[in-house]
Amino acid sequence: MARINILSIDDAAFIRDLIKRTLRGFFPDLGLDEAINGKKAQNLIAKNAYDLILCDWEMPEMNGLQLLTWLREYEDRDNLQKTPFIMVTSRGDKENVVQAVEAGVSDYIGKPFSNDQLLKKILKALSRNHKDYIQELLNGGGKSATAAPQSNDPKGLFKDSAQNLLGAASITPPKPSTNTGSASVLAVHSATEKLVRKQAAVKARSRSGNKGAAQLRVAHNSVTAVIRDINLVEILLQIPRAELVPIVFDQAVVDIQLPDQSEEVARMNCFIVSISAMEKDMSCDQLLVSLKYVDDDPDKLGFLSKYIAAVR
Repeated sequence: MARINILSIDDAAFIRDLIKRTLRGFFPDLGLDEAINGKKAQNLIAKNAYDLILCDWEMPEMNGLQLLTWLREYEDRDNLQKTPFIMVTSRGDKENVVQAVEAGVSDYIGKPFSNDQLLKKILKALSRNHKDYIQELLNGGGKSATAAPQSNDPKGLFKDSAQNLLGAASITPPKPSTNTGSASVLAVHSATEKLVRKQAAVKARSRSGNKGAAQLRVAHNSVTAVIRDINLVEILLQIPRAELVPIVFDQAVVDIQLPDQSEEVARMNCFIVSISAMEKDMSCDQLLVSLKYVDDDPDKLGFLSKYIAAVR
């Protein structure tokens, strides 16, 4: 029987696979269920008990906030223990964060995320009800010796946070951050504001063949990019080489703003397909980054259609 049971909810199979690989690489006895939206998740929650729920915010049929609201009402009605609920989201608007806190969210992780960031959030949430088991894993039990392939020292991965993970699990509304490399969801808000400020400057270049501005976000950094091409499947961005060199197959989020409508921004979850230099010269300081969308959300596809019509 699994020691830990987790429910992962996201309409993007790519994100679910990333989470699955990270979790199975760390937990030796994991029970993992998956759902593509809140409606599917409701059926699983009604039939099974979970130690943790990881949930996307933006999904068709029922989004993450709606599921969280339903879950807390369901738990209160049946006098059930509250399940730790981590929102995995590319949203960064402060009002959305406040909404989720009021609805009873346990924690957040912003897309895109690294394996290390995801594991720290999960271990912190699980330590609320499984403190001894998490301590065992942090001390080298089970598969933890092979976890987190990005680090040569698995215990070192958590030495700055092990006490943190086993400390107070209560959440307070996060404060806005100006550090765009932070895993905090609010860091995304500042990135979106930066995109809005940059949009006007890019319009002149758009007339010469470019198709607007976007904010490219990877796990530890973000950069303002020029859209060189865009369709309903993928997007081609131009970025400065000195600011950010992404990696093929990494997850990313691209914030796209409709021209002349600064309040409407789509956050497209993607993975990086290719990276190339704009010029065949070692001194080239501009990169072309091709990304494929992983979202399966009709609202986002509708936004892309409007954007493509506006810039072509």
